[in-house]
Amino acid sequence: MIEKKMTTAEKAESDAYLKWEHDNMHFVVKMEHVGPYTLHLTFDNGVEKVINFHDFVFHPDAGRQYHKLQEPAYFNQVSLEDGHLTWPNHWDFNPAMLYTWEGESWKKWLRP
Repeated sequence: MIEKKMTTAEKAESDAYLKWEHDNMHFVVKMEHVGPYTLHLTFDNGVEKVINFHDFVFHPDAGRQYHKLQEPAYFNQVSLEDGHLTWPNHWDFNPAMLYTWEGESWKKWLRP
């Protein structure tokens, strides 16, 4: 397999992402359903967040992998595994994404 060499800009973007992820990687240690598509999360450093995933999973640019989460019964099958929110198909959210989730910050995770 031939490996493509990254450009300087791609390398800088990759390095910036890895630093961001490292700085914000706090695993979820407790999860509670508090409403439709809404979870109360506690992270390993004690930070708590209530996140409503509705607008994210129903956004037309969210991607096909999120469509199953639109079904309330399926969304509610979320479990906590090794600090990650995980669904039966083994799909999960990056804990750093959840940790930095504020307002509409999720929009930066949509497909371009």
